[in-house]
Amino acid sequence: MKRIPLRSVDRDDTQHLQDEIDKLEAAQSVMLEANRALELGDELTLIRLGLDPARISELEERHQAGKKGFPDYVIRNLSHTIQQLQEYRRTSGLLRSDKDDHAE
Repeated sequence: MKRIPLRSVDRDDTQHLQDEIDKLEAAQSVMLEANRALELGDELTLIRLGLDPARISELEERHQAGKKGFPDYVIRNLSHTIQQLQEYRRTSGLLRSDKDDHAE
């Protein structure tokens, strides 16, 4: 999964931040569900998750080699990115309310 450089995210655009957070959380959910489906041998769930046949094949190969389809470090890095974006969103909301308070 492509990493998002956090410096490119506009901290003042809270809707954009929330959209990014939602997108990353959805991707993380797919990864976790795919790993569970691989453990259960449930290819139908992999298809329902929207994974294309080539990607499913790649994930199954990793699983057969004794690895997780989506490695823990990928999911961990994604969690870290989500936490950073949530902190940026929270901070930008606080900064915005401080600016509003001073404008009055």
